[in-house]
Amino acid sequence: MPWPTTAKMTLDYMPYYIPAEVISTQNGTVCSKYKCNAATNQSVFLTVDIHDPSGYLDGSSYLFDWDFGDGEQLRKSTMTSVSHTYMAIGDYRVGVAITAINSIGHIMTGSAYRIILALDAIQNLTVDGVDNVMVGEEKKINVSCHGSPPVSFCWIVSENLTSNATTTTDERCLQSYLLEECRLAIDYQFNESKQYSLSIRASNDVGFERLVLNVDPKFPADLKPEGIAGAVLAILIGIVLTVYSVSIITRQVQKSRRRHIEVANFNFEASSSYEHIREHAKQLNNRAANEKTPLLLDRNIPLDVRWDHGNNDVLNV
Repeated sequence: MPWPTTAKMTLDYMPYYIPAEVISTQNGTVCSKYKCNAATNQSVFLTVDIHDPSGYLDGSSYLFDWDFGDGEQLRKSTMTSVSHTYMAIGDYRVGVAITAINSIGHIMTGSAYRIILALDAIQNLTVDGVDNVMVGEEKKINVSCHGSPPVSFCWIVSENLTSNATTTTDERCLQSYLLEECRLAIDYQFNESKQYSLSIRASNDVGFERLVLNVDPKFPADLKPEGIAGAVLAILIGIVLTVYSVSIITRQVQKSRRRHIEVANFNFEASSSYEHIREHAKQLNNRAANEKTPLLLDRNIPLDVRWDHGNNDVLNV
């Protein structure tokens, strides 16, 4: 897409030289005060503007000798405007010699030169990686183009074509880059299943291109919203049932361990209600003394006593 630009350059002249300006105009050209940029393979229009406020040169005849600095044969013209096309990147010294003969036969001359920097404009802007986009997936989007560096990239993602995407400027970019090659890699994650617009703009000193693409992220077949909700619900139900089953089993095991046997510590010396138990303990102590293994000899200690719920008889300890 062309830049609508107009650049002026002033011709150098000595006393009695013709004061004039050369205006360089090209769609897609950015021009500074001392150097004009021009896009290759596009016509550059050069116009000589004679400065003659006194009218001294009114009715004069002119001859312009142009040297475009690229090796092309010198061009002579009696017209104030010419066009030229540069086919390759480079700096070119453009010179023009002016000859004027006024109505009384007075001959005046002038000359000037200017440096023109020819660059390749941005073209063939392409974007890969916006097909088969999945929700939640970090997608690598590759942007490429042809054009002379440095190249400025600007990109933005919007939810529809009627928003920022149609008026992308450097001030509204989500990200902007100035690179030494016409290539850019974008990592972006689309988190919702709806239509997006991706707008990308590439520009350099002599032109720009912009591309707007629709992106339609989808959920994977096994990760649709209803499938995700069902899977989460099934997992939660499974966890609840597992916890409940474990608690039931744990209680049953604890009950079975306490069903027939309980353990209690009693000091039989301190109570008279267990006389038959104390008597049994003394018999054990006497037996141990006779066998010279006094288990309870002369020791007043609590005993662990086990009994069956259905029988008051003391079990052997």
